[in-house]
Amino acid sequence: MNERGGVYAPITCDCGHQFKEPIAGVELESHIFTCPSCGRSDNFTGDQISRMVADYEAAVAEANKLIRQTAKEVSRAFKGRK
Repeated sequence: MNERGGVYAPITCDCGHQFKEPIAGVELESHIFTCPSCGRSDNFTGDQISRMVADYEAAVAEANKLIRQTAKEVSRAFKGRK
C-alpha cells in the first residue's frame, strides 16, 4: 500500500487495467477514481473499505510493536554502558 511516502490502493478495473489509486487523506466512502485506460469511474465498496481499514490498523499495530521493541533494546544498551 505504501509507495514512496504515499498510501495507494491497488485497483483492477473491469477492463482489466491495473493501477494504484492514492488514498491518503481522502474520504474513502465518497472517493471516486477513474481508470486511466478506459475512463470508467467507480468507487470503493464497503467490504473494500473495511479491508483497507483493517490492513491499516494491523500495520499501525506492527509499527508500534517494533517501536516499543527498539526502545527497549536502546534502553538496555545504554544501561549496559554505565
